[in-house]
Amino acid sequence: MKKLLTAISALALVAVLGACGSREEANEPTTTDAGTSTDVDTRATSVVGNTAEELQAAMAADGPWVFGATADIDSDDVITVDGNVYKTNDESLGYTRKIGLYSRVGNGDRTIASVFNLTAPSIVVNAENTMIMGGEVENLGDLDWPVVDADIYVNANGFELISVIVNGDIIFSSQAYADSANLDGATVNGEQIVE
Repeated sequence: MKKLLTAISALALVAVLGACGSREEANEPTTTDAGTSTDVDTRATSVVGNTAEELQAAMAADGPWVFGATADIDSDDVITVDGNVYKTNDESLGYTRKIGLYSRVGNGDRTIASVFNLTAPSIVVNAENTMIMGGEVENLGDLDWPVVDADIYVNANGFELISVIVNGDIIFSSQAYADSANLDGATVNGEQIVE
């Protein structure tokens, strides 16, 4: 009986370690045809936090698809969003990254409980389909939109602002990036520039 329990324990340990190893491998960047390492598989993962360091770590190339703030974030450093990340197993939906500046009531209720401001010298967006979001308008109730105090440099397609106020300029590195952006759901108190 003791040998049987030992064997079962050993098999369980191997299964757990094997699963952990395969998940780590799934998070490794893959190489594109251009030879650059940008695509990351971090499906259905998210990180919440309340510091600039946590936000920057989450928006690194090997980070999850979404970062959810739990308090106002004030950074002395540039925030950079890198890495093209899939949100789901349906790769046809494409890549997405999100900085969520809100929290929900919870328990399946989509009502926004709180919104949080983000302050940084600038935000550099190098990942496709990045959104900075203050929650869905219909779920905000009487809450004001969160404020992003930063210039935002966009170097990728599909940039989107949803329910936020930006006190800074939006600087696109190409006309194509500007054309693919959606800023309609936000207030931008600065210029929109193509360099």
